[in-house]
Amino acid sequence: MTRLLSIAVALILALSMLLSCAVAESENEPIEVTIVTYSWDVKGSANTDWIWQKYEEMTGIHVNWTEIPQSSAEEKKMTMFASGDLPDAFFQFDFSVDELYEYGQKGTFINLNDFDDYTPALNAFFESDKAAKAACVMPDGGIYGFPGVSYNTVGNSLRYYINGEWLDRLNLKVPETLDELTATFEAFKTQDANGNGDTDDEWPIYIRYRSFGWAFERAFEGVFGLGDHGNNQCDTGFYLEDSTDTIEYIYTSEKCKAMWQQFAEWWAAGYFYPETFGNFDYASWVTAGKVDDVVGFFQWAHANFLYDGASQVYDGINQFRGGISEKMSYLNPSLSTVGAGIITNKCKYPERMAKWFDYFYSDEGRIFTYAGIEGETYFVDDDGVMRYTDDIMNYDGGWQLGSFQYGLFTYGGGVPSLEIDTDAMFALHYSSPEQEFGTSVEDCSQFCDDDVWPAFIAIGDEQAVIDTYATDLDNYVTESRVKFVTGEWNFEEDWDAYVTQLNSMGVAELQAVRQAQYDRYAAAQQ
Repeated sequence: MTRLLSIAVALILALSMLLSCAVAESENEPIEVTIVTYSWDVKGSANTDWIWQKYEEMTGIHVNWTEIPQSSAEEKKMTMFASGDLPDAFFQFDFSVDELYEYGQKGTFINLNDFDDYTPALNAFFESDKAAKAACVMPDGGIYGFPGVSYNTVGNSLRYYINGEWLDRLNLKVPETLDELTATFEAFKTQDANGNGDTDDEWPIYIRYRSFGWAFERAFEGVFGLGDHGNNQCDTGFYLEDSTDTIEYIYTSEKCKAMWQQFAEWWAAGYFYPETFGNFDYASWVTAGKVDDVVGFFQWAHANFLYDGASQVYDGINQFRGGISEKMSYLNPSLSTVGAGIITNKCKYPERMAKWFDYFYSDEGRIFTYAGIEGETYFVDDDGVMRYTDDIMNYDGGWQLGSFQYGLFTYGGGVPSLEIDTDAMFALHYSSPEQEFGTSVEDCSQFCDDDVWPAFIAIGDEQAVIDTYATDLDNYVTESRVKFVTGEWNFEEDWDAYVTQLNSMGVAELQAVRQAQYDRYAAAQQ
């Protein structure tokens, strides 16, 4: 009996080993999948990218990439879903949170909870960042997309840039408060800051065309207590009144009135470029900064958007002190998107695809996707630091486009991955945040709130309410902002009528939706 038992055990073990080998082989058996992504005019096709050729060698999965220009993406998306002719997966292809939830509920997008055993790296990330996981979990409990994640606060934010050469010429320091900023604007306007002998050709505030409301004002909302929870909060048009834990409309608040009054004072003093609310183009703005040297102050994520090399001239300012708050309002959450990678119900190999995506969240996968392979795309210097190879660093379009030619995840944003450490990312291209953004990670981080909101999800009839009221309210605010700032409307005489008009257009109805969305988000953090 003992001998028979031993034989049985041996047979079971042998069978188990055979099954394990079969599973291992099946996990690397060559398969083909189709993935839809964006096409890019700054590099070749994803079908010939170095990174996907290498990844195919590692996984046995050959990807047939369908690349769609962003300009026609929405039209193509509608056609795909109407016909049911869907790919196995989407990669770095924009879906709103509401779309993710809609198609997840329908079963069009697979629920990653059902493939939990195949996503250990993603699970570990969710365990380390409960808020990020809460943002990915839909109201029905499903997780329908792989997120894009970056803890780089400098890269996730938009800051102000001030002309450092003008400051030096006038013996001024970088302003830290709104009062100091106003005094600096006055000096720029009256003291020949660009040194050309003309004391009246400088524009202290010369911002990017058509960017006043969504960029310039958005950056200042934090100073006035309207943007403590980041860009997504501001984007709703509402802010959290911390003292009451209620959602309030930004544009009828006394805080907004104070902010617009400050802008109006700057306008009346002649600090703004006169066509700020006009229709000047990007090229003329670049000329104004690079050739004419008349741009004193603007805001953007990177100074070099004004012109290549502007980061060597303009000093970065994360936020101003002394206001109601000191939080950066134009700050995106570390979770940039919850649906950067999506597997559809058309996929015949969902387990394999789940593992394929999961790799980008592992320690090894993060290095591979951003740095590549040692000896091919990067080397390790004498200090043990990863550096891109010369062909990437010396690429005509710069290191970012150079690395993008390999398909590395360094251009475009919104990719399904967990970005590598900020210092390691900058070290790859021999740089630092101070060199590129005029600021340090430490300085930026002190102005970042711990609770930066993700995009909220609309459920039930909430989206219908948003669609009914939000656009008309936004349009009226846009028109009114210009009138108040430029002095056409008077704050003493016209503010109350403006508020009354907004309230009649559905502020209360929209406020109720935003409150419900916030309450669900807050409950998910418990």
